[in-house]
Amino acid sequence: MSKNGSRKEDSEDSIVNSRILLEYWRVRIVVEHDVKIPVRDGVLLSADLYRPDTAGEVPVLIRRTPYGKAGSPGGASVDGLRLVRSGYALLVQDVRGRFVSGGTFEPYWNEARDGADTVAWAVRQPWCDGSAGLFGRSYEGMAALLAAAERPPGLRAVAPHVAGSGFDEGWTRQGGALQLGFLLYWVLYDLLLDGAGLSGPELAEVAKRGQPDRRAVPGPGRGRRSAGPARALLPGMARASHRTPLLETGRAP
Repeated sequence: MSKNGSRKEDSEDSIVNSRILLEYWRVRIVVEHDVKIPVRDGVLLSADLYRPDTAGEVPVLIRRTPYGKAGSPGGASVDGLRLVRSGYALLVQDVRGRFVSGGTFEPYWNEARDGADTVAWAVRQPWCDGSAGLFGRSYEGMAALLAAAERPPGLRAVAPHVAGSGFDEGWTRQGGALQLGFLLYWVLYDLLLDGAGLSGPELAEVAKRGQPDRRAVPGPGRGRRSAGPARALLPGMARASHRTPLLETGRAP
């Protein structure tokens, strides 16, 4: 039932590719894979939805990640299924341009708008009670803060961890200097190589994109790697760190 007492119809602005049921500590959980969520510029972002198998409406917790939604639902430090067992829906989304989501990945640059649109979409769904929370670790936590600055309707809580209040000091910059070593390691390992869990066609695509650029950069403990893919992502990261949208204006540019 909706908030006004009438029955809600299933949303027509999402596409669900598969739905399964699982049981966790005697709680049945509905799992919907590859739910397509449209954002304001028409790009479709892909998410997995975990929710209690109940007829009642529940609040939703949202985790948006560049590392692949196919891993642990709660990420590296949260038991996602325990959240569902406690009565929350859990929406885990690949950010723009990553894995199954459409668009082009520019680190942090679209997270405010895309995150706000995702919250607005989630609270309109028939299984949601109209309230949402954002959470995440590291990049995910910063994405949550940027989305919260947009003040999307229905957002009631934000819980970032291992994240900062901005990029200007102690993270991507130190004393005003861009932390190139940190950024190269993050881009090469966490996004493009083993840390992203790439295999098969995805790994081949990364290798192919790296071939044209013969210049190489050192990867910590990994010999020398092509700079091609990293060089494509670093300008956006440097741009995001130069002027922090969250602290400067409260809104992403």
